[in-house]
Amino acid sequence: MKQHILYNKYFYLTIILSLYFSTCFSQMNYQFPETFDSSYYFHPENAKKDLLNGEKDEDKILEKQSYLTRYVYNEQFGFDNNTVYMNWPVAERYLIRLLDTIIGKTRSQHLDIFLKRSHIENAAASRYGNIYMNMGFLATAENEALLASVIAHETAHYIFQHKIKELKEEEKTFAYGAINFDRLGGYLKLPQKFETQADSFAASKLQKLGYSMESTLEFHESENAREDFFRNDRSFKTMLRASNLSDKEIAERKRKRRNDYASHPSYIARYDAFKKQAEKCISCNKAFVIDSVFFMKLKKTAKEEVKKIAFEACQFDECIQFTLLDYLYGVKHPKNFYYLIESLRRLMYIKPELKREGFLTEKIEDPDLGPGRCVLYKPEYFYRNLKDYEHLKNHPFIVNTVKPFNTYKEAFLFFSKEALKAGFNETNLSLALFYSTEKQRDSVTKYLTNYVSNNGLHSSFAKEFLVNGKPKISKGKTLVLYNNIPNYTGFIFNYYQCINRRKNNTIIREAFSTYKDSVDVTILNEALGKSPQKLYQLNKLISCVYALYNDKDIDVCKEIRLHSRLVKDEREISDVFKKHLLILAPEWYDWLKENNYEKLFCVDLIFQHDSFMKNTEEYYNNFTGYYLDMNAPRPFFKDGVRNGFVRKQKEKEILNDLVTFLYK
Repeated sequence: MKQHILYNKYFYLTIILSLYFSTCFSQMNYQFPETFDSSYYFHPENAKKDLLNGEKDEDKILEKQSYLTRYVYNEQFGFDNNTVYMNWPVAERYLIRLLDTIIGKTRSQHLDIFLKRSHIENAAASRYGNIYMNMGFLATAENEALLASVIAHETAHYIFQHKIKELKEEEKTFAYGAINFDRLGGYLKLPQKFETQADSFAASKLQKLGYSMESTLEFHESENAREDFFRNDRSFKTMLRASNLSDKEIAERKRKRRNDYASHPSYIARYDAFKKQAEKCISCNKAFVIDSVFFMKLKKTAKEEVKKIAFEACQFDECIQFTLLDYLYGVKHPKNFYYLIESLRRLMYIKPELKREGFLTEKIEDPDLGPGRCVLYKPEYFYRNLKDYEHLKNHPFIVNTVKPFNTYKEAFLFFSKEALKAGFNETNLSLALFYSTEKQRDSVTKYLTNYVSNNGLHSSFAKEFLVNGKPKISKGKTLVLYNNIPNYTGFIFNYYQCINRRKNNTIIREAFSTYKDSVDVTILNEALGKSPQKLYQLNKLISCVYALYNDKDIDVCKEIRLHSRLVKDEREISDVFKKHLLILAPEWYDWLKENNYEKLFCVDLIFQHDSFMKNTEEYYNNFTGYYLDMNAPRPFFKDGVRNGFVRKQKEKEILNDLVTFLYK
C-alpha cells in the first residue's frame, strides 16, 4: 500500500521561507505558488480502493474507513493546507543528503523528509515513511549533529514499524469496544519502549558517523530543566545540568519522575542513556559532517520564519518570545523591531487589560512575579535552551535590579523608542495606532505625519487616517469567506468529508447569485491542494478576524441590538465596538481597497459526522458569521439555529439564514 499513499522518492522536502522585510539570503526566500504542485498529491483514494476492495464485513469496513480518515486523508491535508513546505531545491538537497548519510541510500529510498510550517519545536514520523521536521526545531537546533540525532530517532520509528505495531496492539486491546485488561498494561508501556529503541538507534548512527552527542545531551538537559522548572520541583539554576547533581539526587529525581505509562521516558533518563553511549566513543566530536555553512544559513532563515509563522497566526505572545531572545542576543534589525512592537500593540489592542499586566507573565502562576512585574525577573520562562541561559545570564536586562520596563505598555513604549532611535519609520504608524486607542488625537496626528513624510509602507492607509480620522474605504462589495473545512467524525478531523463537501459549493454560490453585483463569495475548501498562494492569504486574513474578538466580545455584541435599551457597562461596550480590523492589521487596507471590498463576512462552519461510513449527512452542524463593515463602528455576529430539537440544518437552510442576515 506504500506506493499508493505517500511515497515517491522524487517528491522532495518542501520549505517556504518568506521573511517580512528580508533582502538577505535571497535563495532562501519562497513565495507560495499560484497553483498546487501535483507531485504533492498522493492519491489517497487509491488507498481507499485497496483497503475496501471486496470487503464485505461491515465492522471491518468501518475500521478501515476510520484508518483512512485518521491517517491517509489527514496526512494529505497537511500538504493541501500549506502546513508542509513545497519546492526549495537547495534545502531539499541538503536534508535528503543528510538523511542518506545517516541511514544509507538503500534504506533512505523508502523515506521522504519534509519541513513543516510550525513554530513548535518538534519532529515526527508517519507510518508511511514520512519524516516531518518543524521549523521551530530547526530554529533552535545548535548544530547538524542534533539535527542528525532527531532525524535518526524519527527514522527508527518507521524502520521498526512502531506506529504499525502500536496500532495492532491497540486493536487487540480495545477489540469490539471492550477493554482487554490483560493486554492494557503492555499497550500503555509500548510508547516508552519504542522511544527508548529509537534513541538507541539514533545514538548508534551518530557514533558510526563520528557526530558529537554533546548537543543531544544538552537538549535533554534543557528540556528536563524546563520541565522540572514548570513543575516547580526546584529552582531552575540548580537543575540546569544533570552532571552537576549528585548520584543520590539523580536517583531521587528518577524515582519521583517515574511514570511507566507516560508516552516518553523522562528527559533525565534519556540523558543518562545517551551519556553512556557517548562515553563509548571518545572520538565522536564532529558537530558537522555535511555542510556547516549551509546549516547556519538554514538555521538563520528558520529563526526568522518561526516569528513570521507565529505573527501571521496572531499568536503574538509566541512571536514576542522568539523575537525577544534575538533582541537580547543583540540582533536589533528592523524585522525584530517590527515583530516586537506590532506584536505588543496588537496583543494590547485585542486585550486592552494587558496594558497594565506584567510583560509575558499573564499566563504564569509564580509568587515571585507579582502584579506589574515582567518576565525579565525570571527569564527561565522564555529561555529556549541551556545556551540561552549561558549566553544571556549576564545581560543588563537580566542582572540589573531595575528593569527597562515592567508592563506590556511600558515594553511597547520602550521598544518603540529604541526603534525610532535606529531610524525605523514603521514605528511611527504603530505609535499612531496605539495612541488612537488611547484617544490622544494630537499624538496620532504627529506620528502619522512623520510616517507619511518618510514614505512608510502603508502611507495610503496613514493618509486616509489623517484625513478622515479612521481607515475609511469607499463603498464597495462584501467579501464572503465561507470556511467549510472543519469536518469531524467524533473528535477526529475528517478531511475525507471536507473533500466530499465540495459538491455543495455550487449550491453555496447559487444562494448568493441574486446579489452577485454586491458580493463576492470565496469558498475556502476549493483552495485546498489547488491554490496555495490564495489559501495562504485567506488564512492570514481569517486569523486576524478570529483574533479580533473573543467569546465574551461576541456575546456582548450579540446581546446589543440597534435601538435596544439593554443596560450594560458603557466602557465594556465601547471597548468591543472600537475594535477594527484595519487598526489591528493595517496591511490589509490596500488589498481590500484594490479589490473593492468594503465589508467582510467570515462564516466559520463546523460539521460533525456520526460515522466514517456516511459521506453526505451529518448529525450536527453549527456556524458563526463575523460581519465587519470597514466604515461602521461595530461588528455583528450570526449564529446557527440551535436548541433542544434542532441539532443541524441542511446546507440550503444555513445559506438562507446567512443571506437573510445580510440582505433582508
